[in-house]
Amino acid sequence: MRLDRWRALRPGRARPSVLAFDFGPGRAGAGFADLVELLPADMPVLEAVPPDELDAVDEVSSVEARLRLLVNDIVADDREVAAVVGYCAGSAPARSTAALLAATGRLAPQVVLVDPETVDRLTLVQAYETALSSLRSMDRGLAGEPPLPAGWADDAGDPVADARLLLESYLTTVTASFARMKLPAKLGAQLGARFHRYLSYLLMGALAPATPALGVRILGSVGYALDPLFPGEFRRLDVDRDRMLATHAVAEEIRWAVEAYELTRLTAVVRGRAGDVQQ
Repeated sequence: MRLDRWRALRPGRARPSVLAFDFGPGRAGAGFADLVELLPADMPVLEAVPPDELDAVDEVSSVEARLRLLVNDIVADDREVAAVVGYCAGSAPARSTAALLAATGRLAPQVVLVDPETVDRLTLVQAYETALSSLRSMDRGLAGEPPLPAGWADDAGDPVADARLLLESYLTTVTASFARMKLPAKLGAQLGARFHRYLSYLLMGALAPATPALGVRILGSVGYALDPLFPGEFRRLDVDRDRMLATHAVAEEIRWAVEAYELTRLTAVVRGRAGDVQQ
């Protein structure tokens, strides 16, 4: 069975798997590839592959369909899942995926959310500003570029329309910038494609259903403000946000979550056998 929508950060089946949601290429800082090195060597970890374009996740129904496909891949692979972990904007899809897995009749996986964040207009604008800032560091001709694209309204907008406007503006800016710097257009296109994927990932987080999940652990960095839309058992770490996924304390929380799942599974098996004996 091929898991086309999942990337194996650590393959194997020695123990139940950990599923991860993040999009490292869209931001600075540590990612799940760093965290894997701190987890037990026999713990398989799969990371969800983010959507390639906005059209794949431009409606709540399309986001729900993508999450179901992710879960169907896991079920078809007959893979047991002990924990689902989400970072930042990946937290809502992670929580929804855990609920969908439980709805298949399986033992519900544990949920660990690291700096969970509700994706809103501000999140999209910050992603755009960060991308432009990186471009300005290469092209001084962008010094006078306005912080927001033409046509941007200050009042609350639709996240899909906002994402499309930011993407169109960024692609136009990148094309003009690379032409001005006389750099290969192909490199500019790659930069634009990466931003497109990152916006698609953020949009999936914005439109993912707010599905409740049991046993949620929330880990917050030193400056993290708890998001009321993500209830759970909260623990703050004295760690900067960009280093959270390269921290032993986060790895330990995931290890504990997997062990809690394994203990629950073992208890269910023992009770089942005891019931068979009594009958």
